[in-house]
Amino acid sequence: MKPLLLSLSILCVLIPFSYAQPDDYLRVGDQAPPLNVYKWVKGQPFSALEKGNIHVVEFGATWCKPCAKAIPELTAIAAKYPDINVIGVFVMEDKKVQSENHEPGYVSRVRKYVDKQGDKMQYNVGVDDPDGTIEKNWIRAANKYGVPHTFVIDRNGTIAWI
Repeated sequence: MKPLLLSLSILCVLIPFSYAQPDDYLRVGDQAPPLNVYKWVKGQPFSALEKGNIHVVEFGATWCKPCAKAIPELTAIAAKYPDINVIGVFVMEDKKVQSENHEPGYVSRVRKYVDKQGDKMQYNVGVDDPDGTIEKNWIRAANKYGVPHTFVIDRNGTIAWI
């Protein structure tokens, strides 16, 4: 019994350190990075997260089932709090797919996915660039992997919640 208690005690001391992030990771309290959306596929396009506004930025993908389940929740937030800017950004899409029109195939796939959602998706929606710049500057920079991930940006442009 004593070895078990000793092991548990050691784990209780070490576990918090295993989750510590180096100082260079993006975290709550940091200034939000630029949100340079490659293509807007729904809503009002804009070029910057304006200070003075609250932003909820949800990163997702067309292939992600938990991301699809978040759509009604994001729409509800946008409806209940019209002064909050709700933004969905599709990242981690298959970039190999080509399109018959003049945009990358993954953008066409996201556009079709968003169009299929119809009124269920009532917020601004954009797509990351072919190099995955938003994914790198937000998700990877925050030491996160996969989707969905949500960031809340306060009126000062600071990350308030991840």
